[in-house]
Amino acid sequence: MKDILTKIELLAEKARLDYPPQFDITQNVLALIQTAQIIKTYPLKLIAVTSAIAASVSFFIALNYLQYLNDPIMQFYTPLQEASLW
Repeated sequence: MKDILTKIELLAEKARLDYPPQFDITQNVLALIQTAQIIKTYPLKLIAVTSAIAASVSFFIALNYLQYLNDPIMQFYTPLQEASLW
């Protein structure tokens, strides 16, 4: 057991003394960024604007209906006045 622990300690000591190589890749990255194609996001923007408009319209409709309710929670427990089930 001590033999395995000493081997692990020696390996850990070698790993502490080992340094990764240093090299500069900034020029390659900047060249890739400059030559990259621009992605057109017009369809995505159109979908986002449309969904935002739909969400705001549904919010104002729901807000209008909530103003007519006396107690929104109690409306779930009261039977519908318009429809007679029996």
